[in-house]
Amino acid sequence: MHTISATQARGHFHQLMSDTSDKDDAIVITNRRSNRNVGVISERRWKSIEETLRLSSVPGLVESVRESEKEDVARVRAYDPGETW
Repeated sequence: MHTISATQARGHFHQLMSDTSDKDDAIVITNRRSNRNVGVISERRWKSIEETLRLSSVPGLVESVRESEKEDVARVRAYDPGETW
């Protein structure tokens, strides 16, 4: 994560957008006068965060995933398209 001042961000806004989007990096814009900082992230990263929050809100889903991670991987079989269920 990079940090730049509001003045720098204002002067290089298009570059800031390109860097944030292309590198999928978060940037903190600081404001010494008000001591209120903001974060800038790419749309792709924001959508990922939204999806994670949405899935995390599904009752029991997080616990189910954690339980599945504990299962013995040696018991997993390869996919067989001819297998009947």
